[in-house]
Amino acid sequence: MTTLNTAGQGADAARHYTGTNGNASGATEARKLNQCNATIARNNEVRNVFKRSLFANINVDAAALGAPAVLLTEPPAKDLMQEDRPDASIDLPETLVAPISRLNLLTDDDLRKLPPLQWLIKGILPSHGTAMVFGPSGSGKSFLVLDMLQSLAFGREWFGRRVKPCSVTYIALEGEAGLSGRVEAYRIHHGSTSPNIRYMVQPFSLLNADDINELALVIQTAGTGDVVVLDTLS
Repeated sequence: MTTLNTAGQGADAARHYTGTNGNASGATEARKLNQCNATIARNNEVRNVFKRSLFANINVDAAALGAPAVLLTEPPAKDLMQEDRPDASIDLPETLVAPISRLNLLTDDDLRKLPPLQWLIKGILPSHGTAMVFGPSGSGKSFLVLDMLQSLAFGREWFGRRVKPCSVTYIALEGEAGLSGRVEAYRIHHGSTSPNIRYMVQPFSLLNADDINELALVIQTAGTGDVVVLDTLS
């Protein structure tokens, strides 16, 4: 950026127009020149304030956006770092520091060190994650899931698959009237039902944040959050 220093020239011109011949028109021209110098100085200061604000906000913007770290491999152009005065400069950050994030980028070696997938029902239901049972209406999905949950709560094999015992919360979003009949049928066939299952039949909406927060608190209080079933998701 080219810097024009006009202050000294203005002073010389003022002395020339007012000191040599005292001409009134010369004094007027000198005042105009001084006003021009003042305007240039104000404009320079506005540009300097803008540039200081621009570079000062680099870190703030990155943090607000949750952006990853960006290294400045090359400094900005010299004319951007330099104010409109030769003896002034702007201190720029050498790097942008990334905010703390829960996200990590893994290498092949990192992947090999990860623990193997854990199962609640071997090969069917993982210990962490989401699973779905789907099929036509009336195909017996609810009873199949209830049978599976009882096996989880008892910790006994399910269709020959090893099971890790855990607690269960069963949320019946439809067919509440038939739930008690299915549980009773299981009791008659197997002789008992597990005490490690809790059932909820009240109206509940997945689109209501208050409902979700209240349900999470109730499950945590009961200590039955190992497996949570929504029947039906539709």
